[in-house]
Amino acid sequence: MNIYQKLAAITADLQTVAKNLTVEVSKTKTYKAVSERDIIDAVKPLESKHGVYSYPVSRETLESERLESESYDGKTKTTFFTRIKTVYRFVNTEDPQDFIETVVFSV
Repeated sequence: MNIYQKLAAITADLQTVAKNLTVEVSKTKTYKAVSERDIIDAVKPLESKHGVYSYPVSRETLESERLESESYDGKTKTTFFTRIKTVYRFVNTEDPQDFIETVVFSV
């Protein structure tokens, strides 16, 4: 099987990853999200089963800022903001010359 067929098999086997992470936006606002750990725990065994190895090839910081804002009670809040570009490679372990790369942007 080539890398595309292997990735299709992984996708077919992959179950929905539960949103087990609660992200607090403010004291009264939250939302549910999927953690990186939960995604890795769901995907890595399937990659191994189907003969695929994935890893970050490169990372680049596109922007990094320190933002300060004043809250209603006069306190200063500092927030760090970083945008990162990462290139991930997915390799067919039976034929390492058979791979694809994808670019992911994160904050």
